[in-house]
Amino acid sequence: MKKRFAICLLLLIGIPMALSAGGTEADWSYFDNHSDIRALHQVGDTLWIGTNGGILLYDLLSERVVSTIKAGERLPGNSVRTIVSRAHTVLVGTDYGLSIFTPSDTTVYTAADISGLSDVRCIAYGDTGTIYMGTYGHGVVAYDSLRTQRITREDSLLDNKVYAIAVRDTHTVLFATSLGLCAFRDSVWVSYQAGAGLPRGEMRALAKSDDERYYVLIAGRGIYRFNSVKERAIRIRLRETFIENDVAAIAVDADLTLWAAGRFGGIASYANGRWRSYASEDPEIRDARWKCVTVGSDGVVFFGSSGGLVASVLDGVVRKISFRSALRSGYVGAIVEDPEGLMLLANGPYLLSTRGDSASLAVEVEVGSVFALIKSPTGNVWLSSPWGLLCRSDGEWLQVNPVIEPRAPTFLSLAFGADGHLWAGSSAGEVYRFDGSIWVRYAERHEISGGPIVEVVVDRERLVWALSRDGGVHQYDGAGWTTFGPDRFGSVKIHALRRSPSGGVVAVSDGTLWRYDHATRQWVQLSGPSPDVVGGYRVLYFDAVGRMYLGTTEGVVIFDGEHVRWIGPGDGLRGRNVTSILVDREERLWVGFRNDGVAMISLESLR
Repeated sequence: MKKRFAICLLLLIGIPMALSAGGTEADWSYFDNHSDIRALHQVGDTLWIGTNGGILLYDLLSERVVSTIKAGERLPGNSVRTIVSRAHTVLVGTDYGLSIFTPSDTTVYTAADISGLSDVRCIAYGDTGTIYMGTYGHGVVAYDSLRTQRITREDSLLDNKVYAIAVRDTHTVLFATSLGLCAFRDSVWVSYQAGAGLPRGEMRALAKSDDERYYVLIAGRGIYRFNSVKERAIRIRLRETFIENDVAAIAVDADLTLWAAGRFGGIASYANGRWRSYASEDPEIRDARWKCVTVGSDGVVFFGSSGGLVASVLDGVVRKISFRSALRSGYVGAIVEDPEGLMLLANGPYLLSTRGDSASLAVEVEVGSVFALIKSPTGNVWLSSPWGLLCRSDGEWLQVNPVIEPRAPTFLSLAFGADGHLWAGSSAGEVYRFDGSIWVRYAERHEISGGPIVEVVVDRERLVWALSRDGGVHQYDGAGWTTFGPDRFGSVKIHALRRSPSGGVVAVSDGTLWRYDHATRQWVQLSGPSPDVVGGYRVLYFDAVGRMYLGTTEGVVIFDGEHVRWIGPGDGLRGRNVTSILVDREERLWVGFRNDGVAMISLESLR
């Protein structure tokens, strides 16, 4: 569904060209990451693989991916957390809601349909047909054909962060939460704490051991076997089976054998009081960061890792399947185009380059994390990271070593002024200027309130602006710093600060745009589309011809001075929580996301 909004922004931008409705799923190109495997579930001859980039359907007979399902009409979000099935119905829980797949149809539910239905972490079927869905921070949603009930701390649930649910029988349901284990039994809430032999901690998983016992996985504490009726819990000795005794996931097969996946490597089974490790001599198995384990048909056990590796174990034999993806992670924090038209993507610990297709993706540098990525007026690309400051000139990356006493700071933000001087904000709340030869500190540590400087902007009046991590806005006029506190912005946090095509400064809060008026020295509030429709405002970008792009938690809004265009899931955009925006020289719109990689489309397709 296409939506248009009237907006008063003529004081800010004025571009004659207007964008009209358009754009479909087929028009978009995606660079995503599906290597972080969070959920596995076998349905017939198909292995459903839930990742941070949607669902992969892997045919176990032909040994190939036969289909992918991304965020859109069939999936509320790409970040998949849990998959379960009963008969021919498959339920998939994501960070944005639930999908119910049947042979003939798919139904999607979000928090807009059912209160609390987001950040789904686990799903369990009840004996009477009720579906229990545990969420991270919103409690439990119990759903059946007649009604929906939400269960939270107000109803005596131990905590609203629920990692696992087990239905013991028609009378008892167990809930593993971040504060411990509890149960709803015969209309009464029961809490299992130290008296039951369970240490305090996050209860991450439940797996049924036999008719009365459960294995309970406690983060950092190990695995316990627990009887919810009478016995105290017994700790299962790991005996150095896993690095740091840290287990990520557990499952139990039909023979009541316990299977465990190591968070820092290793897969093993436990039966008759003994552990057995598998393929420990294989570095891929031994060193993988495993995330999930499930028992499939015919006794096959599947393990999924954060690096795109799936291991299957049957009769002691281990097989490996690799699902590598184009991006190294789902987070794309910045996008820059170099003078030759090469696109540079800040992707987790890597800076990647591409000509516009996944086949040309290559690693430029590995820097731990890209804090800031910008292009200078002369076309050089600058990058700041935990490892220091880098400059790319004539295709070569050079280390820049600031001569600053007592030591060089960690820069989180970079900006160039009209004179070509580089301004940088540090993690200690300092602001520096580099004229090409000398570094000068313009704000001492703690001189500007609000902590680390996450954005720096230089406007047409050569005023320097700094945005603190807590949302405070600060202005340097050559004589000193002036702070604009939350009261200047309706007591809300500022998320982004940008220079407009006219040289002014624009700020973005959750649902409001602000423009600084140099004449009155005041921030002026501008009208904008309702965040209830487009999501919370997060990112601001201006292209070469002056169009303004607003990245939100749900998509992108484009302003061209005459019209406003909202681009969301209904336009084929498979991603949420926008982190970066860029329009390249070929008039292609690039949109980076917090978890969903990057999307690209020609602006011509949006007209």
